[in-house]
Amino acid sequence: MKHVTVLLGDYWHKAQPLKEGLENALAPVNSELKLNYINYDELIPQLKENPDLVIISKENRLNPQDDVIYTWMTPEIEEALSNYVKAGGSILAWHSGLAEYEPDGEYIAMLRGHFLYHPPGLQQVTYHFQGESFTIEDEQYFVQCQTGDTDVFLTSTSSEGESIAGWQHQHGNGRVCCFTPAHTLEGLLSENISKLLLEKIRWCVGLH
Repeated sequence: MKHVTVLLGDYWHKAQPLKEGLENALAPVNSELKLNYINYDELIPQLKENPDLVIISKENRLNPQDDVIYTWMTPEIEEALSNYVKAGGSILAWHSGLAEYEPDGEYIAMLRGHFLYHPPGLQQVTYHFQGESFTIEDEQYFVQCQTGDTDVFLTSTSSEGESIAGWQHQHGNGRVCCFTPAHTLEGLLSENISKLLLEKIRWCVGLH
């Protein structure tokens, strides 16, 4: 049984659709994974339990609409996450798990890329993966990515342009995967997103 610690949801991305999308994708391996949903203030204690994978789909800002913005990713949490992965853990930074973090911090250094912006509203976004492609209505994330230091496996195109949408690499003895789709429940539940998400989680935890 693989143990997965899951941190989902923020102001712009409610936790329940993400939970539905994740559990739908993981249905084929349901008996092989145990999911533990947590709040951000539980993350460091959870890392001490050495889960097989940590999934983060939560932007850093806790109150993005206010004049004074508070964030949750402290240097202490960044260091704990990096040390956990270096020691053999795995992390999946999913959609908003790439957004609004300190570009020069240890978390983004480990991910080797981060969210820059997305065009207003939703677009018809075509994702390209291993010579195949599919289109969904989505927020198209435009990102900064250290392409020379990671393996890009997914790209996106729309009327707004082209971007990198998924990449993965080793970090010490552990694994890091970054995956930008999807924003809507329909997108999260789409067959192609579910298959890709499952494939990447299998890679993270070493399931074949």
